[in-house]
Amino acid sequence: MEEDAVNTVHMIKQCEELPLTSSHIRRESCKDSILKIVYQNTLYGWKDNPSNTELLSFYLRREELTVEQGILLLGTRVVIPRKFRAKIKAELHQGHLGVVKMKALARNFIWWPGIDREIEEITRVCRECNINNHTLKQESVHKWESAPTPWYRVHLDFAGPFMNKMFLIVIDSYSKWPEVIIMNSTTAGNTIRVLRDLFSRYGIPDQVVTDNGPQFVSEEMKYFFKIKWSSSFEVCSLFSRVEAEEEKTLSDSTDVGGIVSKY
Repeated sequence: MEEDAVNTVHMIKQCEELPLTSSHIRRESCKDSILKIVYQNTLYGWKDNPSNTELLSFYLRREELTVEQGILLLGTRVVIPRKFRAKIKAELHQGHLGVVKMKALARNFIWWPGIDREIEEITRVCRECNINNHTLKQESVHKWESAPTPWYRVHLDFAGPFMNKMFLIVIDSYSKWPEVIIMNSTTAGNTIRVLRDLFSRYGIPDQVVTDNGPQFVSEEMKYFFKIKWSSSFEVCSLFSRVEAEEEKTLSDSTDVGGIVSKY
């Protein structure tokens, strides 16, 4: 019973972050020709290997599927009915975040078969995304040596706006473990509070790689990195390096899990 309550609370929190209500998702899931079959099979068991391609995508992930209050979840991600997928993709693409950040956000909140491929297609045909991507390719990309241990080097970058929120994406270079933090404020002070919490839980990394955002080059952040934590603490500030590591992380993993928290 306690585990069910925790799962229900988590499902509600995930739905709160989407531009849809849980009742919308629940109602349309019942109408969706594929999801209503998946719903029944998740509750009562899959009898046969389905011939339908979309159903097969669910079948192959059947051990990760659960139902909470009438809503399908894949792990901690809400399975979105077909009717709302275009709306969700439009929300993801609104800020022209690029394929890396769009995938990172999607992999912490939502899922449906082929979502990664659809995100790639959106950015491929978007003129603004292509301009940004072309600009990025002009920059030199640092070839990082492999991190020797977990949490030795972490990469930080902001993403957004998505659903009127900003997100701090933190990636451990060794394990490729990402954390996505919902940021109500992206000031240096609030970013420091987030990092202090991460460092208290996982330890102090030897290297931090950031973009050249004002939060990371502020005097307040420099003091936090060098004085508060370690005089030998290494901070690199090149946007292309952060982006390259994120791209490598997300391409190396077919389904990044991650932790979502709020600040």
